[in-house]
Amino acid sequence: MQECWYTLLLALYSPTFILPENAITALADGKIKKPSRTSNINIPEMIVIQADGTTWREIAEIYGYSTKNSVTSAVAHWKNKNK
Repeated sequence: MQECWYTLLLALYSPTFILPENAITALADGKIKKPSRTSNINIPEMIVIQADGTTWREIAEIYGYSTKNSVTSAVAHWKNKNK
């Protein structure tokens, strides 16, 4: 029962955002992993949003990137990786 409370506290008070499922893993491993900025799910969404007319700068703001170049680099890297 104590572990459930520790997991909840870890998920709520962690300096980075952690899902409760990841908090269980972090509690077992003893360390919190830094979450990646984007996942493989977000990159195809970015491509679709850009095709609908949204600018790369707006996409960067939506997904927390600092510049449009970082978004285009992430998309290019994903496209090269998934050829």
